[in-house]
Amino acid sequence: MNFFKRIFSLSPVGAIIYTRKFISGEKKIDYQKRFIKFDIPEGSKVLDVGSGGEPFPYANFLIDRFPGKTQHRYNKLQTKNLPFCTGSVENLPYKSKSFDFVYCAHVLEHVDNPTAACEEIMRIGKRGYIEVPTKTSDIIFNFARLKHFHKWYISKIGNSLFFI
Repeated sequence: MNFFKRIFSLSPVGAIIYTRKFISGEKKIDYQKRFIKFDIPEGSKVLDVGSGGEPFPYANFLIDRFPGKTQHRYNKLQTKNLPFCTGSVENLPYKSKSFDFVYCAHVLEHVDNPTAACEEIMRIGKRGYIEVPTKTSDIIFNFARLKHFHKWYISKIGNSLFFI
């Protein structure tokens, strides 16, 4: 099936721009499963930090800073009857290494203190997954020019995250 259409090509610089032909009901986990093998053993303690309206399906614990409406969540908070806590990624209310896996997707670009957030994720989790938008997607998709859209552009170079 052809889900994309070419918008234009910048042949001299080697860039070709594609877009989806239609809006799909695809969730974050749908595209993540195509590229990532989470390999989370049965019975693992899994925390979703910033669970929002699409909790990580392998999570059995959830935390979100905003239980109510926020400009950053396009759908209603879902807890799926799992243990839920309100709190900030910059100061997580859990003991060190209390989770086998910590999932944090589309949260770090919003935090005031990325150093504290990353330290907390590493402190409470034995391993995990972090996902952030690219600078390019931030520029393209903030067409509404929302104030306080994202505080950070984040790049991965080698095994390091750079917050700009």
